[in-house]
Amino acid sequence: MRHNTFIFLLFSSILLQSVGFAQTAKPTTGSVTGKLLDPGNNPLSYATVTLLRMDSSIVNGDLSTDDGSFRIAPTGTGSFLLRIEAMGYAKKIVGFDITADAQDKKLGKVKLSASEKSLKEVSVVGEKNVMELRVDKKVFNVDKNTTTAGGSATDVLQNVPSVSVSTDGSVSLRGKSDVTILIDGKPATMLGSDVTSALQSLPASSIESVEVITNPSSKYDAQGTTGIINIITKKDGRLGFNGNLTLGAGTNDKYNGNLGLNLRKGKWNVFLNSSYRLNKTYNDITTDRVDRDSTRVVFAPADTQTVHRSYRTFEHSPRHFGGFFNTLGATFDPDKYNSITLTENINRMQFGYKDYSDYFVYNDSLENPDNITSHIASHQNRATDFYVNIFSISSALDYKRKFKKKDEELSVDATYAHTDFNRHQQFTTIQNNNLDTSSSSAPANGGNSSLNVWADYTDPLFTKNGKLGLGFKSQFYWFNSEDDPTVTSKGVTTFDASLYSKFKYSQQTHAAYVNWNDQLGKFSYQAGH
Repeated sequence: MRHNTFIFLLFSSILLQSVGFAQTAKPTTGSVTGKLLDPGNNPLSYATVTLLRMDSSIVNGDLSTDDGSFRIAPTGTGSFLLRIEAMGYAKKIVGFDITADAQDKKLGKVKLSASEKSLKEVSVVGEKNVMELRVDKKVFNVDKNTTTAGGSATDVLQNVPSVSVSTDGSVSLRGKSDVTILIDGKPATMLGSDVTSALQSLPASSIESVEVITNPSSKYDAQGTTGIINIITKKDGRLGFNGNLTLGAGTNDKYNGNLGLNLRKGKWNVFLNSSYRLNKTYNDITTDRVDRDSTRVVFAPADTQTVHRSYRTFEHSPRHFGGFFNTLGATFDPDKYNSITLTENINRMQFGYKDYSDYFVYNDSLENPDNITSHIASHQNRATDFYVNIFSISSALDYKRKFKKKDEELSVDATYAHTDFNRHQQFTTIQNNNLDTSSSSAPANGGNSSLNVWADYTDPLFTKNGKLGLGFKSQFYWFNSEDDPTVTSKGVTTFDASLYSKFKYSQQTHAAYVNWNDQLGKFSYQAGH
């Protein structure tokens, strides 16, 4: 729902509050740069550089490059701490300020000292980096970021470099909103038609990693020209029977939980991941505006006065997002070369709000203030009741075949997904103290289904790092929706034919691709069609 924006604007004050959490505008300016050196003045690469505010809250971060340099942006303004950490070196903290007059902070060369701790016994355990850079994508490992624990998929994406999330939850990549979002490499049809709200319902605890593909190869669909964000969900593969349970709670109805179970024995692996999240917030917004120019207004015959017209709007906007996300699957490995996986997803979500707003228009007399003072010219009260229920299921059958040659692999996948949604939407408007009351309702029902079948074959050829990729994909998509709009005025409810819609849509896409990627020293490239 969009509100008219008035041209003449003197000032506006907006008060934002969030139950349990303070909401601040995401910084858009400011940067800090530098170059890290070891005790021998050699470049220190792959060190973790974290920018903190004085209250220890995380602003942003980076990894130093091969030449030791790093850059963190945007930062905003204020006082900051820079925490630098690298294995085998003592942690270093650097404090500085970034102001509106000097928004780019250059730290120059920063030298780290060797750690003085000695260990009697060392255990080397393989761990994923927070960020992995590959020839065709960047991989952000969610398990390594504790700041998103108990949050949503939206909170995870806010911490992924080059990905931005606006205050209303819209996702953009490198400043552009034309982004394709995938779940485990498949179209995110199980999220329903409102992907923005669904991402705020998807628990972060069910996500293993996020792949950011800014330059998609010919392997991927053509839509989403800006890039692709692929959300990888958790699937445990440890031996034996194991599991984990996490619970979280916050003030004012904020709850989350995750249950992960895994049984691996012999050639079979069975896994379950179940997540729940409920989050409620609200915004209170007050806007005041006064026209600059005086206006001649006639209040009665022969009673013309010059007035300033002013406006006040108050909005109370609560929001709630909740949902269950469940993944159940089994993998059968008949031998070391073959693997078959069957996965079932069952998800239920609900999100919505009940907004309340007051809109006043005042006429303040300049010629005779005793005659009218803060005269209310009009008053409008509006209430909005909106919620969406989504139920989705998806079934996927994957077959992987490995060969004796290293990195040669064949993958075949078939996925069917179906989503049903029910939307309730009602607006009630009271004009001038119940003199004119009207309401409109637009409930809607619908759903979508998709069937995807594809195969990918990868074969290392010709050079040490060269790989040839071949594949095809067939996609079938069906969508339908129908609403039942009504208008109520003076106690009479009528069907609003002007807003009625019944929509059915189907689509088929069939494609094949060939792709080649290789690495020459530190230079990686790929090409395909």
